[in-house]
Amino acid sequence: MANFDLVADLKVGHIVEVSGTTIRIELSGDVTELTRSHEGRVYSIGQIGSIVKVHFGRRLVFGFVTLLRMRSEELIEQGQPIPPEADQRVMEIELFAEGVWQGANGTLKFTRGVSTYPLPRQGVYLLTRDETVDLYKSAEAQLHDEAMDPLVPFATYVGADSARCRANIDKMFGMHCAVLGSTGSGKSGAVAALLHSVLEHKPNGTDLCRPRIVIIDPHGEYGQAFGDRAVVYRAYDPIGHEQAQGEPIKLPYLQGAYICTIGSSRVG
Repeated sequence: MANFDLVADLKVGHIVEVSGTTIRIELSGDVTELTRSHEGRVYSIGQIGSIVKVHFGRRLVFGFVTLLRMRSEELIEQGQPIPPEADQRVMEIELFAEGVWQGANGTLKFTRGVSTYPLPRQGVYLLTRDETVDLYKSAEAQLHDEAMDPLVPFATYVGADSARCRANIDKMFGMHCAVLGSTGSGKSGAVAALLHSVLEHKPNGTDLCRPRIVIIDPHGEYGQAFGDRAVVYRAYDPIGHEQAQGEPIKLPYLQGAYICTIGSSRVG
């Protein structure tokens, strides 16, 4: 079976409502459990963040699962009576991209956004693991120059059957970027994991990257994360019981130079 073929075993339901990029699907009656087996693998149905697809010939529309609920819950919220047949399970999907599978060279032409919207009663299908890998490779803009690989694997995607997550460091470090999240969500850990992966990356398959990375670390979080792979400086002497980590930094006196101080509440 080729990737992105229309496979009946992967169908999980049909569309009952289309509202912009949000669609609602009703799970098929043969979906008795929220799993589906296909070619020796077990795939989850309705997991938040997992991806489904809708076929338009060779064109496909992709969406994230955002909600799974019973139809009876909607009727209760609307104050309507609950008929015996109102035990269907309903999923909400947020459409995010389109693609065209090019079977001749085995690649997916990926386009962000949706220009072709599905219609009610169209079928909705699970993605296989191989299809998920191809989808993310296309979304990551897989390299065309095979001599140098700028894609650095540093994590796995949630809800994507452990498909590798890669960062294109040419694009990431060639422009401004930010890691955003609430307090305690793991921003600093994500930055450290990414930088470790960059240091271990072999763009030509044999030689390690040797980037020059400067981290302004007002909270002293990254010194221990990199150990002897980093040279740690401190900009001030410790106060009270603070630990004196790193060597004091020495800046030369420059007559007539302007000094700009940039404050940050949190690194990452």
